[in-house]
Amino acid sequence: GTSPPVVTVLMEDRYGLPYRFLAGPVPVDGRPAPVSFAVSAAGGLAVTGIEVDDEPPYGRAEKRRVT
Repeated sequence: GTSPPVVTVLMEDRYGLPYRFLAGPVPVDGRPAPVSFAVSAAGGLAVTGIEVDDEPPYGRAEKRRVT
């Protein structure tokens, strides 16, 4: 079987140092899938991006939306 896509949240601190937080796997079923990850409120981190690691579809085109 295929594994579900994995979401990683990219963040940066006030000094410009990048961090990656694994938010975990998400199902591909067309429904909203909330993700969460623990960060310190005192850290002063800003979200700079989101990565979704998944295998490309084989033999057919697919649309996916990340919001």
